[in-house]
Order: sequence, then C-alpha cells, then structure tokens
Amino acid sequence: MRLALLHTAASNIAVFAAVAPPGVTLTHILRPDLLAEAEAAGGATPDILARTAAVVAEAARSADAVLVTCTTLGAVGGPRLDAILAAEITRRGGGIVLCTAPTTLAPTRAVMGPRIDTRLIPGAWALFQAGDHAGYLATIAAAADAAFAEQPVVALAQASMAPAAALCRHGVPLTAPAVALAHMTGAAK
Repeated sequence: MRLALLHTAASNIAVFAAVAPPGVTLTHILRPDLLAEAEAAGGATPDILARTAAVVAEAARSADAVLVTCTTLGAVGGPRLDAILAAEITRRGGGIVLCTAPTTLAPTRAVMGPRIDTRLIPGAWALFQAGDHAGYLATIAAAADAAFAEQPVVALAQASMAPAAALCRHGVPLTAPAVALAHMTGAAK
C-alpha cells in the first residue's frame, strides 16, 4: 500500500515513519507554509483549504490514499487524522483529547463532537514554535498524566504530540499517527 502524507511540520515525518506497518510505503509531502498562513489568519481560510486540496489531489495521483496530518488543515476532505481518532475514542466509550495548537482546537472540537472533552494545553504550542522540543513533550506528558486522573482514555490529537506518549507515567495515550495508520492500512497497532 502506498500512502501519501501531507505534513506541515518536518518533525512529523519521523513520527509517522516510526508507526508505519510493514508493507506500507509512505511518501511525505512537507508544506509548513500552509500552517503558517493558517496561523497568521487565525485559522484555515477557504483559500488555504483550496490550496491544500490541490496538493492532496496531486498526491493522490501516485498514492492509494492521502492523509493530511495537520489537524488545522484536515477539512479538505478524505481521511482526516482527527476523525479517525474520534472514531476510536468513541469506540472506547469517550475520553479526553488534548491539542496544543490554538488553530487546531476549533476544528478538532468540531470533529470530536460535544461528547468528547477536547482541551488545549496552554503554552505548549509556544514551546514547539520556539524549538523547545523537550519542553513541548514534557508539557504534553504532564497534561496527559493529569487527564488520566479524570478519564481512562486520553488521546493526543496532533501528530507532533505523539512522542510525548513515551513520557507519560499514568497511562498510555492514544496517538493520532498510530491510530490513523492502523485504520488506513487495516493493521492492528
């Protein structure tokens, strides 16, 4: 199976490569400019989504499926990272979903619906943007550990958050990359 992944952060390439099932070929397309524009505009505008859809359409010409790994831009159609995660959380009876990017909060809440508690981790995205990867992951892990005190199911909505799962002490959160790739390939992860 050939999957094309549209990323807006270079760090997500390694995150997805680490959870790719055997026999799956990943093609990574990196477009940080699309997220930067969405952040400057306060969210994904119709123009940004149209340009994202064009990138997806081009990638689909040489792939079996395309996944937009940026939850801010996920509304372009096709498989959505956050929608796949929402289905898994619902299957498990609900839980808490954590986000770090302010532009991701509204689209993720819309996909998760009112029955799934979707929260922003204050200050985490600023650490990511400043290049403080260790601080970013530690902040996420602390928030996830606190969420595990409230719910048995905790999920990390953004691909960039996935490495924080290894730092959690009170449970293992679901991560969007692992759940999405398992879903799209039929693999059990």
